Amino acid sequence: MNFGGGVLASLGGKDIFVVKLDAGGNHRWSKRFGDASDQAASAVAVGPDGSAVVVGAFAGSVDFGGGALMSAGGTDIFVAKFAP
Repeated sequence: MNFGGGVLASLGGKDIFVVKLDAGGNHRWSKRFGDASDQAASAVAVGPDGSAVVVGAFAGSVDFGGGALMSAGGTDIFVAKFAP
């Protein structure tokens, strides 16, 4: 996938892709999260300060920047907040 900042390749299964665009629709940043297991975002909310909160589920591990989160087995949920 390329959202304007270069190709982001899946590691297998389903991955999470988060993209920030400016008011004109121009690419600011984009990132892929996940491993060879399945990870999926299910909702996004944007705060008045421009921060974004993403919620979803994951198996395996996922690292949103604060260290790897490991599934306790099966599928677990996550809530991740991204600064503006």
